[in-house]
Amino acid sequence: MGPLLPVWAVYATGVCVLVVLHTTRIIDLALPHPLSLMASGVAAAILSIVAFLALTTGLATGRIAVVVVLSSLTSAITVILARLLQRAEMAWHQWIAIASVIIGLFLMRQ
Repeated sequence: MGPLLPVWAVYATGVCVLVVLHTTRIIDLALPHPLSLMASGVAAAILSIVAFLALTTGLATGRIAVVVVLSSLTSAITVILARLLQRAEMAWHQWIAIASVIIGLFLMRQ
């Protein structure tokens, strides 16, 4: 099946669901105000597609355990970026989670 088909299937399904929800007036798909927010939305969408392609490509290699551990880094990276960029305080359980992911990566390397 390859890594590209699942990505297309997920995003095509998402678009179809959004069209149905918009046409039935359940949600409003108006452009964001100000339009400068559109750039960050498009960047987030592109990064999401690239990340999903990387995940499906990694899963196709057969090293599923490594791919799953690496994909779990998204939460750790988000917490670290919040700490660095917004000076957010980190709770002890967040430090434990980051340490657990790093230990998991180290153990997978062995």
